[in-house]
Amino acid sequence: MSLSNIGFAVAIAIAIGVPTLLIASVFIAMRRSGDSPHINLDLQAVYLFAVALVSLLIALFGAFGLVDTAAGFAFQTYLPPETVPAKPLPDGTPPPLTPEDERFRQDQLRGRFIREQLAQQLAIVAVTLPVWWFHWRGARQRASQRRAFLGLRLYLYLVMIVALVAAVVTGAQALGQLFQWLLGTVDWSDPLAAREFGKGVTTAALNSLLALMVWMYHRRELNRVPEDVTPMAAGG
Repeated sequence: MSLSNIGFAVAIAIAIGVPTLLIASVFIAMRRSGDSPHINLDLQAVYLFAVALVSLLIALFGAFGLVDTAAGFAFQTYLPPETVPAKPLPDGTPPPLTPEDERFRQDQLRGRFIREQLAQQLAIVAVTLPVWWFHWRGARQRASQRRAFLGLRLYLYLVMIVALVAAVVTGAQALGQLFQWLLGTVDWSDPLAAREFGKGVTTAALNSLLALMVWMYHRRELNRVPEDVTPMAAGG
């Protein structure tokens, strides 16, 4: 998955998840003091949940891109965005390359391109996972200390929805590839088409498994959340 797709997914998470957390936190924090409603917003909890949500989604979609790049490398289908011509000689004439030399040069460029993509996606996952864990742990501890768990449940449900949708979409992609094979639409006589089929099934299946693991982890955490005991106290 490209950075533009990751950015789009993060934008959706911010546009939907953060306002939802804010609005829900306001309603959670509203309590009546006499005849007048008293709003008590826990900004620290909102911050922790929002950062945990966004960083987790960045890590998840970054992992999707990492799987796609690794599968492309394994099946030898990951190509540079365009063929790069060889540098001309000082007099401007093209270098005397044989077809084998040119193929070797393009293979080197392809390998460098794949390594650059892998490094970029590994960096995304390596940076965002600790950020998610730190804020998720802080949000969970704050909810336990204040005995206010509705915001925690909201966060868990939002993550579960996104993870389940991702699992269904990627699982459907893997199943679609298998149906193409069963219906005989895969051209096995073309080596590149066969490798593309293998890469597509592998990528979709592994991404669906990743999304299901995220869903299962948060489902388990949801089952551990106790019922709310007292209203949310003053924010800090």
